[in-house]
Amino acid sequence: GGPTGDGEEAGDSAPGGMPASLLPARIIYSNAIKTMRDDGVPFRLRFVEACRMFPRTGALERFVMDSVADDFGDSVEGWVARISHADEGMRDGNGAEGTGFLRSPDEEDGGSEGGGEGQDGPARKRPRAVRSDPALALVNEALETVSTPRMYAECARFLRSRIGALLDGDGAGDPDVARLLLDGEDAARAARRHVRLLEGLYARSSGAGVSSPVLTAGRSDFLAGTGRIEEAEAALRDACEAGDAPAGLWLRWSEVSAGMEAAGLEPSSTPRAILRRALGRFPPDDRNAHLSVLTGLMRCLMGASRPAGGAPDGELDSLFRRLVLLSRGAEASASNVRRDRGDGDDDDEYDDGGPVNVAAAFVAYLRHCAVRRGEGAFRSAYDAVLRGSGYGGTVAGKTD
Repeated sequence: GGPTGDGEEAGDSAPGGMPASLLPARIIYSNAIKTMRDDGVPFRLRFVEACRMFPRTGALERFVMDSVADDFGDSVEGWVARISHADEGMRDGNGAEGTGFLRSPDEEDGGSEGGGEGQDGPARKRPRAVRSDPALALVNEALETVSTPRMYAECARFLRSRIGALLDGDGAGDPDVARLLLDGEDAARAARRHVRLLEGLYARSSGAGVSSPVLTAGRSDFLAGTGRIEEAEAALRDACEAGDAPAGLWLRWSEVSAGMEAAGLEPSSTPRAILRRALGRFPPDDRNAHLSVLTGLMRCLMGASRPAGGAPDGELDSLFRRLVLLSRGAEASASNVRRDRGDGDDDDEYDDGGPVNVAAAFVAYLRHCAVRRGEGAFRSAYDAVLRGSGYGGTVAGKTD
């Protein structure tokens, strides 16, 4: 027989289309996944990476990815792996027709067979654009199969990464850009197509009643980034007022509100009002959330325009005293706020940014006092930090 698409000789194939030379590796893989069930998708992806180190292993790669589809067809991890694999495979120009809401109205069923604009040629010297996009087809299929907040968030993240690659690339001559172009497209048009797909994804999630803090944060960032800051603020407001929004989402709402004020627009609530409400939502026993909002409100008040030497801010002073009390016995130094984020198993959980750097909040308050309140206020605050907080012991014997 003739050669297959992977350069494998069909005449040397075993039943099922697997070349005989790959059968030992297939047997090893099949036995391995029986004893490595807990490692699941990551092991299979590492196996695919190992396959790519050798020539003519395409049939084995397909076998592995088919096993991912069979064994993890209802999991987010399985779909993300398949989408990523299809996306990487597009560097070879392979494709399949898009479907469903991800089918762009700009796609031409007839391709560019009759025109020379999208054809390869010595004058253009550019990688060939693909006719279709198998990764986007899988995105659509994933959302139909696993319609969960995390699946929507992962697919949105994928589309946003593509938009970034299209906007930051070096044009159609860049292979990483060219693989994302349909026939006749340039990078700008492809980016707009992906923006419309992302808008469709968020509209689809809203219509299906699928929501989460991660999805809301991503949508608000997308809206703000496309010049619709009022819609971004409304999305965050609705999510925060609806129920159990995490502290990070309230902080994000206050940031967008501040951005609107800076742009001369009127938000539904001021940053200070948002954070005051949030402080009441998160009691001190929810330590990290309470500290996140408390220090955020302190920064907001310190950023307000006040003349040097002006009257003390009673609310700010009260928040500082509360922070001193809450810091007692806490591992709150700057060296202890770093954490190993890793890849994480709970990607659908909203990341509030880790432990609060209380030390940084103290330093900011001391600087505020030195600049705005005078030496007496600075010394009083400095003494409160050393004697009243958990930092007295950490500086004993030090002269800095």
